[in-house]
Order: sequence, then structure tokens, then C-alpha cells
Amino acid sequence: MAIVLIVEDEENVRFTLRACLEEAGHKVFDVSGVAEANQCVDRQLLDVALLDIRLPNGSGLDVVRHIRDRQPDVRSILMTAEPNFESASQAVSLRVFDYLVKPFDRKRVVSLVAEAWLAKAAAKDYALRLEERSQFAEELEHQVSARTAELSQSAANLHALAARLHVVREEERKSLARELHDEFGQNLTALQIDLEWLGRHLRTDRPLVVAPLQDRIAAMAPLAKRLTEMTQTVCSALRPGMLDDLGLAAAIEWQAEDCQKRTGLTCTVAIPDECQVLDPDLALALFRILQESLTNVVRHAQATHVDINLHVAAGELLMEVRDNGRGFVPESLSGVQTLGLLSMRERSSGFGGSVVFLSEPGKGTTVRVRIPHAQGTL
Repeated sequence: MAIVLIVEDEENVRFTLRACLEEAGHKVFDVSGVAEANQCVDRQLLDVALLDIRLPNGSGLDVVRHIRDRQPDVRSILMTAEPNFESASQAVSLRVFDYLVKPFDRKRVVSLVAEAWLAKAAAKDYALRLEERSQFAEELEHQVSARTAELSQSAANLHALAARLHVVREEERKSLARELHDEFGQNLTALQIDLEWLGRHLRTDRPLVVAPLQDRIAAMAPLAKRLTEMTQTVCSALRPGMLDDLGLAAAIEWQAEDCQKRTGLTCTVAIPDECQVLDPDLALALFRILQESLTNVVRHAQATHVDINLHVAAGELLMEVRDNGRGFVPESLSGVQTLGLLSMRERSSGFGGSVVFLSEPGKGTTVRVRIPHAQGTL
């Protein structure tokens, strides 16, 4: 049903138009002059306007102009008994929907009003679709921009992490080389000197004096023991043998005890007996995350106690490292600290998991690792 305005000064024509349009189901307002028409346009939403060109004190073209200013989507149809080029030209310039010449057929009027109404509805639907498309395009552009920024930041983080890992690897190699040179080299040199001394004394033709040989061999024993301990320390730093021999739970307990001995931190470990990680790669990833977490606690937290918890719940393997230190504002992290956290995230994401860092100033920090249960637990 359309809302139609009829502007016609001849009462019988106005009555006829109103009757046929109301019979067709439209809601009709009819007036006889320009002033009344403009008032109706100001207070009533319209779909179609039927306007006589010649009106008392004005023209239907004046009403069309008023409609264009107030309700530009209304479809206007001009009516005249005396068509001429000037009025037709003005109608074209005002982009009226159509032009009726009196007398006109009632069916033609009803049909033309229906066409005008449908044209307005189609234009409105098109405008809505265009607006929706524009909004969708803006939203998509925003999403693309946000995703591009995320990818750029992720790429930058990965480049920084790769650079940091390279530096750490070189530092580890340098440290290992220095330890091998300073510790292993000196002890092996001492053993070599002792072995050469034993060789010289054993090759002599003179009777052997056993006591000096026993003393020299006894002096070599601590060196051999020291080399054995150093070998175990280096191997544990490269990859803890407990991971392969006794599993993740034992390796975590050993790491906690070692941290407690070296730093004075009180470390509490809670791991249920049934919580066993069978995937060696996953076990290594969790162990490295634990090591990184403990390193951060020692370097930055100023804590006195650390709780380490490993358990399975709701289809996930959960590991938490919680300290009672000074905490921090997560947004304040930068540089090497961020790269350390990023490396933990990368290790967990390789198994479809995640790492979150929960902290507030003065309330300690919790590192919470979640790995899907199907990744090889129990």
C-alpha cells in the first residue's frame, strides 16, 4: 500500500482520483492548492504525489521542488490538460516519474501509481543494499588492516625471536667453549702430565718404587671425578637426561631442586602420579618453558617462593608456574623480556597450545600453559 498525495484544484477530478486509488488499497491525502500541499509534505511521509501543473496561487512544479527538498525519494507524477514543451522540459529537469495528460484512464492512473511506488521501493532497497555493501566493505577493510598489522607485528616478533635465538645460541657456544677450554682443558692437561710421568717411570730399567706411583694415581682420581661431573653438567644443560630416562615429572623436580640450591628460592612441585607426558618433543617443550619461567623469576621477580603445578583437567594438560614476586604490568614488557615470553608462546603453539601471563604489580606472576589433552598425555 502506497501513501499518495493528490494535488488538484478541480474537486471532481480529485474525488475520482481518490476513489480509484483507495479502491486499489492505497492511503490517499488530497489537497487543492500549493500551500496545503507543502504543509502535507512537511508533516506526512509520502510515496507518490499526483500533481496538477496549473494550481491556484502557484504550480504543481513548485510542489515538486518542495518535495525534492523535503522528501527526495517520493515519486512525482504531473497532470495537465494542456501539455506544452516548457512544462515538459521543467518536468524532465525535476526528474519527475511520469507525465499524465487529462483526461486519463483510471486504470492507467492506478497502474502508474503502482509503478511509481514499486520504483521508490526498489530504489530504497538498492540504497539499503548499497549502504550494507559499503559498511561491509569498510568492515572488511578494517579487518584486513587489523590482520595485516597483526601479521606484520607477528613477522617482526619472529624476526626478533630468530635474532635473539641466534645470539643465545652463540652465547651458549661461547660459554661452552670457554668451559671446555678452562675446565676440561686444564684438567685434561693435568691428567696428560700425570700419564706422561707414569709412562716415563714405568719404562725405566731401574727397580720400581711403588709409593710415588700410587701417590700420582691417587692425585689423578679427583681430576677424573671432576671431569665426569663436568660432563654430566654440560650434558644436562644441553638436554637433561632425566627427560628421556625418567620422564617430565622427574625432570621438573630435578630442575626445581637445582634452582632452589643455586638461588635460595623455595620451589614447591605438585604433579599427580597419573600425569605422564608420553610425547618426548612435548615434554622437552614444557621443560624449556619451565626453565624460561624460572629464569625470569630469578632475574626479575624478586620472589621468595615458586609453585610449579602440572595436571590434566577438562581435556587439557595444564602447567602453572606461580611466584610471589613483585609482579608487573604486562603492557610494560619490552625487548629481551618480550622475546623470552614469545619463545614460550612459540613452543606451546607448536602443539596447538597457548601460554598466558597473569600478573599485577605487587601480586606476583603466573605463567599458565595449556596443551590439548590429545597431544600425548596419559
